[in-house]
Amino acid sequence: MICVIALIVFGILGIFSAKYRVIAKEAFDCVFRKITLRKCDSRLDSRLKSEISGKLMRHWRFGGRFLFKYFEWFSWFFLILTLVTLYFMALASTTTPPTATATAPTATNSASSIPWAR
Repeated sequence: MICVIALIVFGILGIFSAKYRVIAKEAFDCVFRKITLRKCDSRLDSRLKSEISGKLMRHWRFGGRFLFKYFEWFSWFFLILTLVTLYFMALASTTTPPTATATAPTATNSASSIPWAR
C-alpha cells in the first residue's frame, strides 16, 4: 500500500519538481496494476522501504531495523491516516460555520462591566 501513499505525496511534489515525477509515474503504474488485480512489478515498495529505513538506520540503528521489519504495518497506518485526513478535510470544506447571533448592547454603565475600572 506504499504505492498509494507514494502516488499522493509524489504526485503533489511532482507538480513543483521534475525529480519526483518519475517516482509519481511509477506509483501511478503500481496503483493502476493493483486496482486491476495484477501484480505490481515496479519494485517501488521495496526500493522506498530500503531507502527510508536506510536513512533512518544511519542515525538510529534500532529504529531503522524496526521500521524495516514492520514497514507494511506503517504503510497501512499512514494510508488509513491519509484517507481519514482527506475525509475530514472534505467534510470541513463542505460545512458552513454557524452564524453568530448579534445581541443588542445593554443599557448598563460601561465602567461597571470592566473589572479593573471599579
